[in-house]
Amino acid sequence: MGRKPIVGGNWKCNLDAKGAKALVADVLNGIDTAKVDVVVAPVFLHIESVVAGLKKEIEGAGQNCNFKGNGGYTGEIFAG
Repeated sequence: MGRKPIVGGNWKCNLDAKGAKALVADVLNGIDTAKVDVVVAPVFLHIESVVAGLKKEIEGAGQNCNFKGNGGYTGEIFAG
């Protein structure tokens, strides 16, 4: 059997904290993950609360992570 397809999404800066929590509760946690792996990438400010609310079958990720550590990378967050 092959690998399950992966579906990923982010919502850039379109949701505030309340909207992000509602998306998790009302939509994301209702996804059937039996045939697809799901990854969501909220904005940095909401990662902790979004990932804490996800069911265990859904993964969380960061947007625009900088692997270099320091420098002029406007808008990015260092992943290390």
